[in-house]
Amino acid sequence: MDDSSVVNEQELDTNNDGIVDTVEYDVDSDHDGQVDEVILVEDTDQDGTADTYEDILDTDHDGVADTDIIYLDSNEDGAVEEVIVVEDTDHDGVADTYTVLEDPNEDGQIDEQHTYVDTNEDGTIDQQVS
Repeated sequence: MDDSSVVNEQELDTNNDGIVDTVEYDVDSDHDGQVDEVILVEDTDQDGTADTYEDILDTDHDGVADTDIIYLDSNEDGAVEEVIVVEDTDHDGVADTYTVLEDPNEDGQIDEQHTYVDTNEDGTIDQQVS
């Protein structure tokens, strides 16, 4: 993301306690005039250090997220230990695939990957693919 792609930046106080806990960036990465990516930087424990980064992609510009990528840095050392990818592969507005990538030793290499599928999109995982 280059700075020219950011079309809006907001500081949010999601729990109304007077402390900013989320910064939202609306991004037009292909410069077509439509927001196709929303990036959230969150400080969920409000200690002043970001611990969650979320990248929400609307690649087909239908106003519904196609992919939601969540990066977790639970010990707040700047290294991501876990990435969760939620996808709406058939673009019907309901997530159907969930992938968890784990790097517990924070060496930049994925040590474990698990993919779960909700084939009938009822909110229950029907199968684990990997």
